[in-house]
Amino acid sequence: MPKLGSLGLALAGAATLVYGLGRFGLVGPDEPRYAAIAWAMAHSGDYLTPRLVGKIWLEKPVLYYWLAAAAFHLHRAGAAVARAPSSLLALFTVAALAFWLARRHSPRAGWLAAALGLTSAFIIGFGRAASTDMPLTAGIALSLICLHEGLQAAEGPARRWLAGAGIAMGLAVLAKGPVAIVLEGGVGLFWVLLQRRKNGWRRLFSPWSWLAFLAVAAPWYGALIWRHPHFFRLFFWQQNLERFATNRYHHPQPFWYYLPILALAVYPWSGWLGLAMAKAARAARTGWRRWRSGLAWTDESAGHGPLLLWLALWTIFPLFFFSLSQSKLPGYILPAAPGCIAVLAATAAENWERFSRLALAATAVLAGLIPLGIWALPWLLAPRAERPPAVWLLRQAPLWVVSLALTAILLQWAWRRRTLLLTAVTVLLVALGTLLTLARWGQRIDLAASTRPLARAIAQSCGESYRRVLDRGRAAGGGCPVYGWQADRNLIYGLEFYRHERLADLPPHGIWPVRALVVTRRRSIPELIAAALARDRWPRQAMPAPFGADWTLVWIAPRPAPAKPASARRAAP
Repeated sequence: MPKLGSLGLALAGAATLVYGLGRFGLVGPDEPRYAAIAWAMAHSGDYLTPRLVGKIWLEKPVLYYWLAAAAFHLHRAGAAVARAPSSLLALFTVAALAFWLARRHSPRAGWLAAALGLTSAFIIGFGRAASTDMPLTAGIALSLICLHEGLQAAEGPARRWLAGAGIAMGLAVLAKGPVAIVLEGGVGLFWVLLQRRKNGWRRLFSPWSWLAFLAVAAPWYGALIWRHPHFFRLFFWQQNLERFATNRYHHPQPFWYYLPILALAVYPWSGWLGLAMAKAARAARTGWRRWRSGLAWTDESAGHGPLLLWLALWTIFPLFFFSLSQSKLPGYILPAAPGCIAVLAATAAENWERFSRLALAATAVLAGLIPLGIWALPWLLAPRAERPPAVWLLRQAPLWVVSLALTAILLQWAWRRRTLLLTAVTVLLVALGTLLTLARWGQRIDLAASTRPLARAIAQSCGESYRRVLDRGRAAGGGCPVYGWQADRNLIYGLEFYRHERLADLPPHGIWPVRALVVTRRRSIPELIAAALARDRWPRQAMPAPFGADWTLVWIAPRPAPAKPASARRAAP
């Protein structure tokens, strides 16, 4: 690949996966919760048992916590440090996929995999998140690459590749649990079945692979079960089997839910999916015919058909498996994203000179929507009370002119099959869009989705000594009692990470503290005021909430005594 193209991809990766990791604070319930557990490990020295603000928390395995705790040792706890493991693993996954495809398919497929991987929506989104999803995806991707090489290689190198697959699978199991075995095993089983190779089953169940897997995964699981026997029931039964087979965690979705999610995962390259799936389906039909004829199928005898079949299984098996689950969340499908990206890259490389105009046109339209999405982001993030009517977006005439003009130019390139130019400009748009979003709207995202500004507001309300305690990374402790009122999980877990102590709730019934600082959503203020007055407490706003924030701070104190009339004060002795 030309040096200029390599430099461009490196800059694109820096823009989409490295720049501005701490531009806004940890968002949602999961990011601050996982980061708080890693912070507790780094400060307690107990790297066996995950703890959330002092309480044992065994719902997820330990790999992300280890990586984030190591990062916290190198730098003070913060959003950028908590997200660094996912960012680095995303870069590593894309690089491994690109080098492997360049070796197995063609150099063009390799650099296309890098370009698509660094600019796909899910790789960017989860690569910038402090969560267990990217460690799982990286482990499965590396394991499937090594397993494919182990099934194809000669006897001597095969052992090393299979051992590498076992090590990577062990890391994936440490990242999120036994689902990694199911996903990798399903891809390997179906591929070996369709290949009809005599040594396929033997290599798939190679002792080298399973011994390496047990050496990586078994020590932590065994030690934790020994120390906490209920971990087996809680994690394997409730968090895995019940989550898959029942709606206990209240995430029901229709069976076809992951079809549009997969298209979203590879945005803005979703228009290439039809071409890639058609190519993979032809490879699967060829493999099926050769299987019925009893013939082995290799890359030497059938071009890149077996490789495309492997990549198609890498995409389709997780899609089908998670579609069967009764509990569905978008992030579950992330392990299929590298396989899908690889299918798109390999298919595009094979059809480069006569690329489908329809697929290129879809990319042109989706890329042309990027400026509109960036402009509309503050509107989407604003609380409903502060959000202008939706028709406001339609009145932004200059933006629509720019977006439509850009789309028209891209569509012209698509019609002329200027595939390289269209691909390069799309990569540039995604990279610049990421930079602009973080630089222009990072503070707005911080206010709307993170509790970091709220933690700073609490420190400001409580005084300088309280703020110094927080800056040194210690538990906040006394001096400024802080409570929550109808706080959701985002507020609770976010403040627990930034304040390093548990957020107590004001009881809806019972005795309240005499004085306290109360955190609540703005929509809950009337109920808080009514409850405070009913308990003879006097509420007052601690500080005005910034524009775009959905939270507020309220001081509660004893009701002030009524002032005496002036005549009574004069008559007093």
